[in-house]
Amino acid sequence: MEIGQIGDTVKGGQFTLQTMGAHTSLHKELELKGSEVKFSINGKLYTVGKEVPLGTRLVDYVRDVAGLKGTKYMCREGGCGVCTVMVKSSHPVTKEELVYSVNACLVFVQMCNGWAITTIEGLGSKKHGYHTVQSRLANMNGTQCGYCSPGMVMAMQSFLEGHKEKVSKAEIEAALGGNICRCTGYRPILDTFQSFASDPSERVKQKCLDIEDLCNKDCKKPCNGEKPCNGNCSFEGAEFVDASALELSQVPCSVALNDKWFIVSTVEEIFQIFDMIPDDQNYMLVAGSTAHGVYRIRQPIVYFIQINNVTTLRKTDVTPDSLVMGASTTLTEAMDLFDKMSQKYSQFKYLSILTDHLNKVAHHAVRNVGTIGGNLAIKHAHPEFPSDLFLLLETVGATLTIRESSGLESTISPAEFLQTNMNKKLIISITFSPKTKGTYYLRTFKIMPRAQNAHAIVNAGFLFNFDPADKMKKVTAPPCIVYGGISSQFVHATNLEQQVVGKSLLNQEDFKSAINILSAELKPSNSEEIGSIHLTPEPEFDATYRKNLALSLFYKFVLGLSKDEVSPKYISGAQTIQDERPVSDGQLHFNTDKKMWPLTKPIPKIDGLVQCAGEAEYVNDIPRIEGELFAAVLMADRGPAKIKSIDASKALKQPGVHSFITAKDIPGKNIMVELNEAEKIFAEDEVQYAGQFIGAIIADNIQTATEAIELIKVTYSELKKPQISLRKIVESGNTSRVKKGAEITATTVKPPGVHKFKGTVELGGQYYYTMEPQTALCVPSEDGVDVFAASQWVTLVQEMVAGAINLSNNRVNVKTRRVGGGYGSKLSRSCFPAVIAAVCSSNINKPVKVVMPIETMSSGLGRRYSIFATYEV
Repeated sequence: MEIGQIGDTVKGGQFTLQTMGAHTSLHKELELKGSEVKFSINGKLYTVGKEVPLGTRLVDYVRDVAGLKGTKYMCREGGCGVCTVMVKSSHPVTKEELVYSVNACLVFVQMCNGWAITTIEGLGSKKHGYHTVQSRLANMNGTQCGYCSPGMVMAMQSFLEGHKEKVSKAEIEAALGGNICRCTGYRPILDTFQSFASDPSERVKQKCLDIEDLCNKDCKKPCNGEKPCNGNCSFEGAEFVDASALELSQVPCSVALNDKWFIVSTVEEIFQIFDMIPDDQNYMLVAGSTAHGVYRIRQPIVYFIQINNVTTLRKTDVTPDSLVMGASTTLTEAMDLFDKMSQKYSQFKYLSILTDHLNKVAHHAVRNVGTIGGNLAIKHAHPEFPSDLFLLLETVGATLTIRESSGLESTISPAEFLQTNMNKKLIISITFSPKTKGTYYLRTFKIMPRAQNAHAIVNAGFLFNFDPADKMKKVTAPPCIVYGGISSQFVHATNLEQQVVGKSLLNQEDFKSAINILSAELKPSNSEEIGSIHLTPEPEFDATYRKNLALSLFYKFVLGLSKDEVSPKYISGAQTIQDERPVSDGQLHFNTDKKMWPLTKPIPKIDGLVQCAGEAEYVNDIPRIEGELFAAVLMADRGPAKIKSIDASKALKQPGVHSFITAKDIPGKNIMVELNEAEKIFAEDEVQYAGQFIGAIIADNIQTATEAIELIKVTYSELKKPQISLRKIVESGNTSRVKKGAEITATTVKPPGVHKFKGTVELGGQYYYTMEPQTALCVPSEDGVDVFAASQWVTLVQEMVAGAINLSNNRVNVKTRRVGGGYGSKLSRSCFPAVIAAVCSSNINKPVKVVMPIETMSSGLGRRYSIFATYEV
């Protein structure tokens, strides 16, 4: 078979692909009419062509090109919510206008063709007046450090705009599942946003009435043309009405951008492009672009094929006998359709259970663009991924339609899909079949580290058919028992599925037999093998724990089969906390002496409004200084070990890379922090631990620096097994790594006959999880350096920077305007970005900024201390 080549010319706004090889007769010519992407941000039209690197994140474009710094970033994996923006777009099939939130850190800017994007600046500002959501959050004390506030506001406004009908306080609470606040404890944030619900509590109603004037006085926009603000500002009535709407409505639906990014509108076009891609080059199908929030893209992608506007992949066919959904149906669309189908057709009542489970998957901003096919593709590429969607589809017996380039289609199960070579093939659709009411029992479970936006530790799906007349629930056909989180290969509890037929699950002997069969069948992998989706595999998620958890879920399923046949003292075991928990509520009582007013009268935070409007400036928001460069650090990926060699030659050849800095380039002392012990800036001849810094790349931008780091090769020798268990270190008698705390001696002598208890308590370390990353900017000045640091201990930063670059303290000027959350991590740990920025800056005599990614912060900066204690009572 010959491999076609993609042409490299664009003429007259039309890109033509000539195909070659085996499928020439089928795919004759591909015409993509556009050569650029157009979208608007706050009503202003932007055009993206070849000048913007493929794969540029929307958050970076918004901040660096549009200059809108109110949209923040931290995790860059859709987990924290600070990058949330609002999007208005048209559904490719129904043409319905949709308004929804997205994570700008996940979305590629090339995906935004035809979108009308609103950032926090477009919602309201000091100049044009603050939007009601902004002012109410500020005036109800819902902002503290303020770093999460713009994302909170945009998540809420997107939800309210996208749901024009009345929304409940439970729905509003769920809409914030993708937004984290580490300061407030959420109470004032939830109170603020629940005030927009159709059913707010009396307490929230009164609280809002008490500050009614404050809520509305800052909004200068007219409502309904001339009336003053009524607290219900709409997208259409906002200041930034999109003047580019007509031009956006006329953007071509098929585009060839830079000969490498293709926006297609038909399945035929996808296969034509497949034919042109050489076998030795990779490609990515782009729909929601949420997968790299789970698994980072570790190698450059050559070709991008954007498929979310392909009508065949977005349409749904509904009949009383089947539901067929296109593979690019978003999770939000799927949930809405499941709800409608379950209400309209009794034979599809079971779909409501899928909706309930999908509410525990990711969060609104991810589900709004993440697709069914995309989620299955992650599972296909990473079998260890405990995909909830895969589990649901396999449990209910859904089927996938797969199409090959030849046009051949096959229908397979999700489990068979995992064994299928999907290279240059497509998932076209997913089909759901009806189930006769009263003959089956379906239940699914997801156990996760937190209530929302977390991967399953173990998830499970059970679908059984019973004899309706048998109170003891006799199994009449092979059931479907599916687990995730056991191992990369485990899908079905096959032995139990076969042997449980004819047994009655509410019969004690039959149930014991079933548990024993399942116990023998469950063989979980070690947590290290299954835990690559977690920042750190936690010991409490080990194989023993996950096996017991899986057995417990089956027990929970059986307990829920019949309230009449299960003892009342056990029936509560059938319930789950998520199902039973009410909407969060709470009260705050704070008394002041009114005789002292206005001195002691509570008032909203002074800079609350600028924080909620994205106008508050943090270190990473400082406008770029002429000549400013960026640094990213190289961490050891193992240790303790000797450093045999470091080869940065490949990284230094990359365009935009300026220098690689190591310990030998430090002008002063190689000390990052010197408190309990001296911590080195960069390792010299050996690394003491995995995560220790070895050097730093200086480049034109953060992305270039980060990508260059991946190209540096470090060779190690004399690798030793690390000892990271505090308990084992204490038991070994090694006192050099342990700081002894309080020791309490007995105050009385044990009386005769009194029992003695003794044991140990161990608490693991804790990642700080600041919303603002560890950030610093160092600028050379006429008499030393100016350091802009996100720090809670500026004098320590000054001292450590001065020592590292061999200056006196008075020549180091440290400035901190505000910190986006600290929690102790921006005491000594804030020295890390500041010192590295200063060392790099002193080497090249230019401004250097360091913004640490979450991987660096979690692996290289340490955690709150682990604690181990012994007691005897």
